[in-house]
Amino acid sequence: MGNGLFKPVGREGIRECHGHVPPMAPAGGSAGAFDIHALENIAGNNPELMQRLIEQICSSNRDDANQIESLLAQGNRKGLMCLAHRIKGSARLIGALPVQEGCSLLEQGCEGGMEAHELRRVVQALLQALDTLQIQLKSIMESLASLPAAEGHCGK
Repeated sequence: MGNGLFKPVGREGIRECHGHVPPMAPAGGSAGAFDIHALENIAGNNPELMQRLIEQICSSNRDDANQIESLLAQGNRKGLMCLAHRIKGSARLIGALPVQEGCSLLEQGCEGGMEAHELRRVVQALLQALDTLQIQLKSIMESLASLPAAEGHCGK
């Protein structure tokens, strides 16, 4: 998995720096595409770390969406199923329920021999869930960027 976001990391390592992230709701109200508190727990209320995590998630989401489209075009159901499983695990870490549900449907469709046109619909729904997640994550990132820099950031 390389140096991906979701490798196990000890809480103490993450919490080396202390900052404060103001409470924020995801864009679009309380029924968001993910659980902001899950990200806050991972980042230890460190705005700089939170921003880096969000940037990494957004980058992974873009790559995953491109790969989903490519695998669908190739008719590679096994590849789609494996990718959906990986995305679902990552989505679980941040409480991205719509993405998790879309991945579950895609896994079931690939494994159960779903008709190609139905599979395309499932993929489109998953891509929409990923897009909504991107929008909400970017909104949070913009909010974080407007915060004054906290003193004592790690590595600085």
